[in-house]
Amino acid sequence: MKLVYPEIESVFHFGNGCFPTVVIENPGLFYRFIDDLYRQCAGEDGNSVLSLNDTPLSVSGNLDLLTNFFPFEINRKNLIAKITAKLEKQALSPEFYERSQHLLSDIEKFIFDIAYQNDFDLEMPRLSIAGLLKSAGVCLKEDDLPLAEKILTYMDLMSSNKLASVFIFVNLRSFLDGKTMENFTDCCCCHEYNIMLIDNCGYNKLSREQRTTIDIDLCEF
Repeated sequence: MKLVYPEIESVFHFGNGCFPTVVIENPGLFYRFIDDLYRQCAGEDGNSVLSLNDTPLSVSGNLDLLTNFFPFEINRKNLIAKITAKLEKQALSPEFYERSQHLLSDIEKFIFDIAYQNDFDLEMPRLSIAGLLKSAGVCLKEDDLPLAEKILTYMDLMSSNKLASVFIFVNLRSFLDGKTMENFTDCCCCHEYNIMLIDNCGYNKLSREQRTTIDIDLCEF
């Protein structure tokens, strides 16, 4: 898998136990590259091209751009939607179907009973498991974990639910020290997560890092 952007000569390759990084010291290019990725993640057109075996892939649904680490929240809309859909499917499976229907019937009866006690003549749409899960406010428990561990938990959930195959971190090294970054990237590579770091200044090089630097004058090395 690889990523290219027309304003950058280097091709960013993922896998093989290493990961690409790019240090962009030019503020304009830094903004344009990240803005392009952000817009494509939102489903808009852009100039960056993500591909697998030279076949272009949609950035939206395959690439996750992570820019906000304070606070870092695991509960994100697309992940919760995926989990809720899985719970709904399970609730309607042969194992849980009868219990689900009894539960919905009991809730409807309860609502009509309390309405009757208040002389309300109610009319409401038929309850569904999807509606029940939504009203329950289903979310993942966010333990008080260190940032690196929380990100790894999030990546595992996103990968296992097929919501992202590439994770790009913007200025993550502003929040994690060198040793933690080394352990974090080692763990990512061992789990075969496709990661990329984008920074606006240089840090000590990590052992698995394949770095490209673009200076203020747009010279690339």
